Amino acid sequence: MELAKQLLRSGHSVTTVCEKSGFGNYSNFIRTFNSCIGISPGKYKKKSHG
Repeated sequence: MELAKQLLRSGHSVTTVCEKSGFGNYSNFIRTFNSCIGISPGKYKKKSHG
């Protein structure tokens, strides 16, 4: 998840982050990110780019 957060902060798309984080399933990545971080990857990306 730290890698995913770092990639999102770097401006990568959620799809790219999903692949680079080793998730084969997009919806599984979204669900896992959401439960670990508390917000969706898309919202996290927007928030970190403010």
